Amino acid sequence: MLANTIIPTGMYNLLTGVFPMMILFSIVAIALRFVTNVYSHSKFDFYHDLKALVYVLYCFLLFVLVTTNDFQSYSNNFIPFREIFRYKNIHDPMFIWNVQGNIILFMPFGFIIADVINLKSGKHNIWLTMLVSFITSLSIEIIPSIISFALP
Repeated sequence: MLANTIIPTGMYNLLTGVFPMMILFSIVAIALRFVTNVYSHSKFDFYHDLKALVYVLYCFLLFVLVTTNDFQSYSNNFIPFREIFRYKNIHDPMFIWNVQGNIILFMPFGFIIADVINLKSGKHNIWLTMLVSFITSLSIEIIPSIISFALP
């Protein structure tokens, strides 16, 4: 029922396929963190460790969603707004779904990168955040072409 009302069927199937792996990864990561804390006698910071786990799970899920396409032919898109303008009408529900989906999907990534940079350097660096985001976006476009050349 949930797949038909709130989440599109393809995304629902993808998430339910990835969910057991995310649970297993979380259990292993928590166990490893607990063991390293015990052996190193370091302080356990629940908030920091939980935030790091959520960041890793988000990046894993983002990777799965980005590398799984829902259409037959995929090609690199280095032309800005080309994917958006493949729709005939900007009022088309698929156009709105695509734009909103991309914004919602990648918005947490910018916050995560900014938070990680702030944790490591102690200050906000917008240029470094933009550089990491740009490299990530470029990688999302380049990696499928490398994979398509390697696979038959």
